[in-house]
Amino acid sequence: MEIKALTKQKIESLDDLTIRPAFSFYSRSKNLLDHVGKIQTLLRLALPTPIPFSDRESLAKWVDESLPFISWSSFDDPPDCVSIFFLIKPLSSIASETFISEMIKRWLLPHQETTILSFEHMAFQFDHYPKETLFFGEAKVLIQNKKEASLLKENLPLLKKEIISSLSAGRYAKSLLETKALPLDHKMNLIRESFIKLLRRFPDDLDEGGF
Repeated sequence: MEIKALTKQKIESLDDLTIRPAFSFYSRSKNLLDHVGKIQTLLRLALPTPIPFSDRESLAKWVDESLPFISWSSFDDPPDCVSIFFLIKPLSSIASETFISEMIKRWLLPHQETTILSFEHMAFQFDHYPKETLFFGEAKVLIQNKKEASLLKENLPLLKKEIISSLSAGRYAKSLLETKALPLDHKMNLIRESFIKLLRRFPDDLDEGGF
C-alpha cells in the first residue's frame, strides 16, 4: 500500500501499525526485510495497550507528547532475562544505540558488569507518520541470581528516569553520559589502560609489578 494512502488510514489495532527503516533500498535484501519485520514485532510488543492513537494526527500527537517511551517485560525467578524497550527521537551528539547501551551498563546494576544478551535496534519511520524519524531498540539483559533480580526491580525505574533526563539535554546528552559513574569493572579497565599507556611512555620509570 502506498505511504500516502496509509497516512489517511485508521489505526484500529497494532497490526495496522507498520514501519519502514530510515535507510533506502532495504526491500532488495531478505536479511534487511527480516530485520525490519523483527523490529516491527518488538515495537508492537513494547507499545501500550490499548493503543493510545487511532490515526495519523493522534499518532503524531502521541509521538510529540510521550517520547521518550521506555518500558520493560516481566521476568521470573533467575536465571532469566528482561527485555527493555526504548522508543526515542534519535540523538545528534552520539549514536542512539551507543547512548542506550552505555546507560544500561552504568545504571542498571551498579558496581558490577551488566550482561546485555542482545540489542536489536533501528532508526525508522511509521508508515502512518513518515515525517519524523524515530529510534527503537530492545535490549535483552541477563538476570543471573536473586540479588540481580532485586536490583533490577529497584533500578529499572531509575534507569528510565536518568535516560529521560539525559535525553532532555539534547545535544549535551553525550557530555552528561560521560559524567555518569562507571561500574567498578569499567573503572578498573580504564585505570589499567591508563597504566599501560604510562608504561609505554615511561618504561624505565614505572614498575610493571605495581599493577
